[in-house]
Amino acid sequence: MKKEEWIEYMSGAVSEIGRAEPNPYLFTRITELLNQKKVTGQSAVKKPFLLRWALAGCVALILNIFVISFMANHKKQEIQKFNLEALSAEMGLNETYNY
Repeated sequence: MKKEEWIEYMSGAVSEIGRAEPNPYLFTRITELLNQKKVTGQSAVKKPFLLRWALAGCVALILNIFVISFMANHKKQEIQKFNLEALSAEMGLNETYNY
């Protein structure tokens, strides 16, 4: 019984739903703003916005170059250290015996 009442209530609520209507002047305002920008020659994207992204890109590029060069230098030192350890292990210099 409750299920049927709920179904009736929901179908009644759905039938009352109407189509949304936009503001009638919205389209004319948007087109007027676009036409004004064409006349004055303004760009849709502000210059400071592009400047910020360019600066952020440059900073990221410099940071990546720094990290890559640091890692390459660190790898060389690590390989050199490993080679010395391998050589000393091969020569038997790592082990000390107390006789």
